[in-house]
Amino acid sequence: MKTTFSIYKTILTVILVCITLSALPQSSDINLLLNKLETAHSFEKIEILNSLSVEYRGNDRKTAMQYANDALFLATNFNHTESIALSQKNIGIIFLFTGELNKSLEFFKKSLANYEKINNIEGQANLSHNLGLVYKGLGNFDKSIIYYKKSLAIEESRNNEEGVASTLCNLANLHNYKGNYDTALILLKKSTAYYEKVKDEFSLMDNYLNIGDLYLGQGFIKKSFHYLGAALSLAERNNDNYTKAICLNELAMAHYSIENYNFSLDLLNESLILRGILNDKLGEGKCLINMGTIYTELEKYNKANELYLRALKIVEEADNKRSIANTYTSIGKNLLLKGLPHKAISYFEQSLEISREIGAKPETCDNYEQLIITYATIKDFDKSKLYMKAFSALDDNLRLKNIEDILIETIEKKKNPYFWMYIIAGLIAIIGIGITLFIRKK
Repeated sequence: MKTTFSIYKTILTVILVCITLSALPQSSDINLLLNKLETAHSFEKIEILNSLSVEYRGNDRKTAMQYANDALFLATNFNHTESIALSQKNIGIIFLFTGELNKSLEFFKKSLANYEKINNIEGQANLSHNLGLVYKGLGNFDKSIIYYKKSLAIEESRNNEEGVASTLCNLANLHNYKGNYDTALILLKKSTAYYEKVKDEFSLMDNYLNIGDLYLGQGFIKKSFHYLGAALSLAERNNDNYTKAICLNELAMAHYSIENYNFSLDLLNESLILRGILNDKLGEGKCLINMGTIYTELEKYNKANELYLRALKIVEEADNKRSIANTYTSIGKNLLLKGLPHKAISYFEQSLEISREIGAKPETCDNYEQLIITYATIKDFDKSKLYMKAFSALDDNLRLKNIEDILIETIEKKKNPYFWMYIIAGLIAIIGIGITLFIRKK
């Protein structure tokens, strides 16, 4: 009965989503633009086509791309640089939404070059901001910061509060990735204050989502639910299914953190359906990773591994380094829990190499923790000590108890006798290594 209800619920969700999406293109704004398009002269069509692309891109990427390409074709024929730049920007945004970041990067760079050619300052600020966003997605945080700072400088010189707020929000996300959580929260709240003042619901939606995600990562679950719920309400009110899918994903992980595993999987399935309809490949990959995490917790290791491998294929195709690193770590954890520490090490080390390359501190710390534990379980204490030193150097707040808690919590949840043997040996080794490091520091 429970399985039947679950299937019914999934089918009903698909039907409701399809009805919602099919209804959206019938909005009065779109009908008005379509009517204008029929009577417009050739050059006038460029602006209308770009406007139609913007209207459709939140829910119908294929149609949005067609209108943007038609606009670019006409703009190129008229050799009108500003219209070419706008069309290129719109195409880049669609590729960004579908997770095709390298294609997005290509069109954003072309658009920025055209805005620079005609000295369009507003366009340069927007495209610098967009390039910062793409480089962040590709895991190149240093380049991302360069473009965000360029955008911020332009917006401040123009006294553009909206542009400053938007850039502060994205800089906050970078600080979050790099582990500077207090700075990230300060920047997000400064940005949010402006959006609340002007009642910009779309930007508030993104900021609430980011603040909720930040609180979730720090373990403030009640605050996380508050902000993620607010973001979801705004997404539903504004028919923004892209952001709704992200909200569902984050809410799922909040419920996972308080062990509501079945409800968490329901939310992830709903998010996965939306992402599939939107052709959001990178989003699908993130959903699959999170689903794998839950199945690992439920000790369904083979199911988890199947989901991780599906996710890995997607994130590798998108060349999203941070997601690739996260997937490798998830696979490693799953293998360790299955009692395969040597295979787990291979994935942790691959993930560590990527996370250090892109400067992602949370992912780097996570891999150090896993390698400390895993090398200790196979009695390679020299390697375990080496990674503990590296972890201690990276995280000034490191305490030995952090590692012990991870081991003890895992022991309480697992019943595999071989796994107990690995973990107990690892715990003894970690305590010994920790004492050695403490004595040396004194």
